[in-house]
Amino acid sequence: MKKCVLITSICVFFWMNIYSSNTETKKVKAKEVPEWLSNGIMYQIWPRSFTVEGTLSAARKKLPEIKELGATIVYLCPIMLQDRGINKEFWSPRQQASHANNPRNPYRIMDYTKIDPEYGTEDDLKNFIETSHYLGLRVLMDLVYLHTGPNNVLTKNPDNYKRDSHGNFIKNQWGFYDLNYDNEELREFLLKNMIDWIKKYDFDGWRCDVSAGVPLDFWEEARIRMEKIKPDIGMLAESNSPDELIRAFDVSYGFKWFNALIKVYVNGEPATKLRETWELMNKKFPEGSLFIRWVDNHDQYRPQIIFGERGSMAANVLNFTIDGVPFIFNGQEIGDGSPYGIRYYPEKSYNDNGAINWNVKNIPHIRELRNWYKKLINLRNNETALQKGETIWLKTDKPESVIAFMRHIEKENVISIINVSNRQLKVEVELPVSQANEQNKCKSLFSSGKSEDVKLNNGSILISFGSFGYYVGKF
Repeated sequence: MKKCVLITSICVFFWMNIYSSNTETKKVKAKEVPEWLSNGIMYQIWPRSFTVEGTLSAARKKLPEIKELGATIVYLCPIMLQDRGINKEFWSPRQQASHANNPRNPYRIMDYTKIDPEYGTEDDLKNFIETSHYLGLRVLMDLVYLHTGPNNVLTKNPDNYKRDSHGNFIKNQWGFYDLNYDNEELREFLLKNMIDWIKKYDFDGWRCDVSAGVPLDFWEEARIRMEKIKPDIGMLAESNSPDELIRAFDVSYGFKWFNALIKVYVNGEPATKLRETWELMNKKFPEGSLFIRWVDNHDQYRPQIIFGERGSMAANVLNFTIDGVPFIFNGQEIGDGSPYGIRYYPEKSYNDNGAINWNVKNIPHIRELRNWYKKLINLRNNETALQKGETIWLKTDKPESVIAFMRHIEKENVISIINVSNRQLKVEVELPVSQANEQNKCKSLFSSGKSEDVKLNNGSILISFGSFGYYVGKF
């Protein structure tokens, strides 16, 4: 009897250890993402610079151009009522360094329930969203729930904010007051605020500023409530936090990817850094996680300044052909060089609001650049493998200078080969066995060179590249 008990105990211990090992190594899956977002192409609008007027009404008139470019999602930067306080102690470092001397920062909110008159009226926002939907564009609004300006209406109740041992409101690195999510009344107010905006204006989701600074359980509760009124709501997290993509958010900024682009394209680190970063992110994040792929936004210098024009184009080919959600910042498609990253532009009443000079789009070179973006976007929109395909990395004989990968889904295979260096070279890319047997059927889709520069031989692709050259082909 004792022997049977001993054997049984050993068996239970054995199976418990196997089960424990399996559960520890089993990868958590990311939440299911609405197709309009997972297959989309995002276009960010910074209202102050998007038009000379800097208003929603003026921006609405340019929406057909975004549609014609091929983008499918418009992300609109914060338009809630901004803090008017002139005490620079509560301005962000960027505001303080700005020549604009403008207290109004779109990420320093004074009232979460109102639209800032700088951008227009409630009807202007409704018309903007209705026009977007008429054109087939989805709309993400920007939400700033980590902090507020010092004159926000919520400061009337000190319990709404984090405070030090003396009861003073705590300022964060930007000079703003951090909200206190231990206060259940504040949570309920903010949750209701999110719902009220969606019910009133019927947009499609939120981009959440510094989302990882807000407790995750708040976002998860918000998701549950919002899905009851809009089941296909979309949520973009400005963070690098894996847990957010399990239940709360659909897409993450994935900052490590942009950092890797800088290290490789600008600092000259080996191209292998990109694959290593991709693999690290996919290992760290839940299975199936999505990241926006960007080289430009309102927090950065323009890509032409960082990467140079040819480097920027090569980086965008990478971002538009690898897995994720491609992302464009307004004016990027015409090579706009205004330095958004070092100043917040003044409101429309000032003489200089840093507006994009859209008139240059008629200059031949700029027109060619916009058409280039249009073709790249069209490629992404029309190739199922680029939207949904598995990413398979390929070997090259120039691993320090060239990256190559294939997007595979069912019988469709699209291959991308990109020179990340500022020099000419010849490269050989080894194809998977299945494609090596069909090497004569490879069709060029998007390339910086000529078709005669590409040769297929013995299960490999041979390419002669110019600096920052690229080749996208389909089997």
